Amino acid sequence: MPTLPELDSKQIEMTPNNAVEATGYRRLTADVQIKKGDRMSSLAFIFFNIGPSELLIVLLIMIGPIIWLRSLIDCLMNEPSEGNDKIVWLLIIIFLSLLGALLYLTVRRPTRIKKYGK
Repeated sequence: MPTLPELDSKQIEMTPNNAVEATGYRRLTADVQIKKGDRMSSLAFIFFNIGPSELLIVLLIMIGPIIWLRSLIDCLMNEPSEGNDKIVWLLIIIFLSLLGALLYLTVRRPTRIKKYGK
């Protein structure tokens, strides 16, 4: 097993960042300051090294398919079959993905509940 070379104390200026490098090991350090009102984003930064905007993107990626699937199932099960409303809303949900699902949940669903009661 190879050994590390002996170092003279005059060769290395000992600071907290390179004190570990003197033994031959590297250490990653980060100064993280947590603000009092910024608890959620700072925890995400500490554990995943992401900021608030990246956290929002991750949440949308995770929650988006759930919203899409819920609106698709709601449209299939509860939308009345008279006329072309069901087919049109299914096409909107499928082709516009999350935007179509949000449109269905905010525009069509309340009017359908008000008109048909389901």
